[in-house]
Amino acid sequence: MSDEISQAIQSQGQQIDFIAEKVAGQDERLERIEQNMATKAEHQDVMNTLDKLVGLVEKTNQEVTMLSHGMRRQGDRIEAVEDDVKQMKPALGFK
Repeated sequence: MSDEISQAIQSQGQQIDFIAEKVAGQDERLERIEQNMATKAEHQDVMNTLDKLVGLVEKTNQEVTMLSHGMRRQGDRIEAVEDDVKQMKPALGFK
């Protein structure tokens, strides 16, 4: 009987050792995860920065649209002035 008890105790000890190793491994894994994961505050900082960047891009797109429209109007005015100059040259004696 004592032999069976010794074997049972040894088997239980091995199982406890196995469980302890697994728990220790999980602790190490959790530590690595905690070291590498972002906090809520860090995540919020990133989101705030992205919001600012999106705002800048939207503003830039609006400015480009307005500049493009202005350039188009200037181009139309230049064409009109060139047409007027072409009509005035012969009247003024220029070629």
